[in-house]
Amino acid sequence: MNHKFLLATFCISLMVLSLPLALAEPSHATNGSFNVTVSHPSSVYKTERFQLFFNESKGFSNYTATVYIAAEYAIGLSSGGNTQELSKSGFFEFNITAPDAANQSIYITIYATATYGSVVVSKIINIAIPVYEPITLNAYISNTESTTYSNISVQFILNGALISTKVISLGPGQSKDVTVIEASSLLNNGVNTLQVKIVNGSLFTGVKSSYVSTFYYGTPPNYDWIYYISGAVVIFMAFLVLASGKRKTATGQPKWRYNRKKNQKKS
Repeated sequence: MNHKFLLATFCISLMVLSLPLALAEPSHATNGSFNVTVSHPSSVYKTERFQLFFNESKGFSNYTATVYIAAEYAIGLSSGGNTQELSKSGFFEFNITAPDAANQSIYITIYATATYGSVVVSKIINIAIPVYEPITLNAYISNTESTTYSNISVQFILNGALISTKVISLGPGQSKDVTVIEASSLLNNGVNTLQVKIVNGSLFTGVKSSYVSTFYYGTPPNYDWIYYISGAVVIFMAFLVLASGKRKTATGQPKWRYNRKKNQKKS
C-alpha cells in the first residue's frame, strides 16, 4: 500500500472534519442567536410624534438598521429624513411623525443587520401601529397664595389607569394650563372616569388635590348625561386650586356646569 497516498488521504479527511468545527461559531450566529427587540406605542393619534426603539443582539459588530414606513393616507407621515442608522452598540432610536389622518395604520418594516466575523446576519420585522383621533385633557391649576410652589406633580388618570404625569411650578398668583394629548383608543365606548390629581398635594395646606368626573363617549342612552362626547376629539377641563386653609378651595364643579346652572336661574 502506498503510504504517501494514505497520509495524503488522512490529511484531507482531517481538513474536511475540522471545517464544521471552524465554522460552528459563526454559523450559530446565523441560526437564531441574532434577534431584534422592538419597543413602540400600541397606538398613536394623528400627527403625534413618537419614538421607535430597538436593540440588536449583543456580541456582533457593524450594526445597521433601516426603517421603511408607509400608510394608506400618508400626508404628514415622516421619519424626519432619518431612515437608516449605524450603531456600535446595537441600540437604535427613530423619531416618527404619524400622518394627519386617523382610522388607519402605520406600517413599519425594520431591516436590521450585523456581522459576526465575516458572516453577515439580518432580521426583518414588520409592525402595524393604528392611528386614532386625539383626546385633549386639560387641567387648570391655580396658585392663589403669595408663595411659589415648585415641582408639583399632576397626574391624569383615565378609567383607573395612569396615562400621564406632568411636573409644573407656579409662582404667586399664577395659573397654568396642563395639557395631555393621547389617542382616543384609551376611551371606553360609554362611561369614562377622569381623575386629575396633585400627587404631592399633602405638602400644601388646604389644597384641593384631586378632581374626579365622569363623561360619556358616544351617544348616551338618555339625557341624564350633561357632558358627553359625540365626536372623537375630547376637550375636558379640570380646575384645581393651590391655596392655604384661610382661603376657599375649589368646589370641584366644572365651569361649564356652573354656567349652566347660573343660566337656568336667570331663566
